[in-house]
Amino acid sequence: MKSQNGLFTRNVHLACSFSNKWYFACDLTPLTNARETYMSKRLLSLGLILLTLMSAQSCGGRNEQSFPHTGSKVLEAGISTTLERKDQIIHGKTYYISTNGLRIRTSAEINNTNIAGNLNQNDEVIVTDLIQGVDTVFVQVKVLKTKAVLEPAEAYYVSFKYLMEEKFSYRDFTGKFFVIQNIATERLRVYERECMDNSCAHKMVLEAQLAVGEDTEETRTWVGSYRLTHWVKFYQDGAGHYPSWYNDNYPMPPAPDKGVTAWFKKKYMPEVDGKHKGSMRGAFGWYTGMIAPNQNAQWTHGTIGWGENKTSYIERTKKFLANLVADPRSHGCSRTDNETIAYLRELLPPGTPFLKIYALEALKNGEQQTEAKQWSYVLTKEDSQKVNGFTSDRDQVLKKGVKEDRILEQGTYNVDTHPDVVEFDEDAGRIARKLGSKGNIYGVKKEDMKGTFYIDTGLIEGYSHPVHKSITVGGYQDELLPDFVNNDVLGL
Repeated sequence: MKSQNGLFTRNVHLACSFSNKWYFACDLTPLTNARETYMSKRLLSLGLILLTLMSAQSCGGRNEQSFPHTGSKVLEAGISTTLERKDQIIHGKTYYISTNGLRIRTSAEINNTNIAGNLNQNDEVIVTDLIQGVDTVFVQVKVLKTKAVLEPAEAYYVSFKYLMEEKFSYRDFTGKFFVIQNIATERLRVYERECMDNSCAHKMVLEAQLAVGEDTEETRTWVGSYRLTHWVKFYQDGAGHYPSWYNDNYPMPPAPDKGVTAWFKKKYMPEVDGKHKGSMRGAFGWYTGMIAPNQNAQWTHGTIGWGENKTSYIERTKKFLANLVADPRSHGCSRTDNETIAYLRELLPPGTPFLKIYALEALKNGEQQTEAKQWSYVLTKEDSQKVNGFTSDRDQVLKKGVKEDRILEQGTYNVDTHPDVVEFDEDAGRIARKLGSKGNIYGVKKEDMKGTFYIDTGLIEGYSHPVHKSITVGGYQDELLPDFVNNDVLGL
């Protein structure tokens, strides 16, 4: 900024880039005194912080050395549960891949130059060579079925530890809970199936706010029918850009009253080779729910902050200033507050249907009378980065006899069981539709919206995903919705 006769020049351009893509540019109004100069600097600083917050929600990251077959601690743990030894593998037999992101190589060795691509869970291969007489985990395979794009090669190799004899599927899961995320309104709702024979409507047992992917081609949240595959406590990306919220070997995270900037400070990052490594501490919060299939690495997870901070870090993504100077939402993941994600971890087992839609909302049964409900939790240090590790239910934690010095936080979560419709707003502009709850985060025209989501009953009627440039469909490609939520099938 340049001063001219006590005034700063009008056009002060603030611009930041991420992944070689420009995300915002804005003009500041004339600044007439020292206090305004100070405030402008604060605005610039806040813009950079919020942009980093957005950037930190990328749900990927790989550790190439520690986890050579997937680059991820979580994915590396997804070994076959039935084949423990190489001599159990049969030449010429068809097998299925047991994890996502499995590296397929052009030679039977681990190095950085022979990776031809990545296979995903349930991709099909046939074993063509057991490579006997050599101490190696690799077998030669021919790929029969995958959606992955692989580099051409004369032969392909994978670790036998990630081969299954049968496909893995939670598609026909028969548990009593399911989740519907309405991406349009940034709301997550959990329903209980009160009649497992589908003879009655469902009961909404939780409603919570989300921050979904920013409105760009690379970051929008996909719709589709998915299943929860597993939970990870204190998840950390494989590359360590976003260190886990808690780890016994890391510094304690910032205190609840420290504010957003503290979560970026180097002193809270783990030390690697004498240097503090990481861009943002605790970006994935307390728990992360992984889903499949065809999910584009878009998980449902918590955020920075403590339970004491409630929903403040989610609500900040929907404020005017945050959206004026930055893109503060996510890179495709569905982000909620830490108390909510801890409650979801307690409530939802692997296999739970996660349905992501972009829909108009309404009530089917009019005004609802809902019960007040609270859930008491104790967040512990146990099972950091462990798959399906410790839950935070207070009664369960006390039964396990966790020592006091292993407790991080205790609190009470007020469970919102009242269904509140978020109205669809077709006319809001690009910034306006991101503020508060406008019911149309990606600016879809009403003429492209098909059907109705009855939020009180968990039933969906006349629905199809909008055919629109902003909507990408993942999940099961042959399943729009499970029958138990499709009221065109149920007729309730």
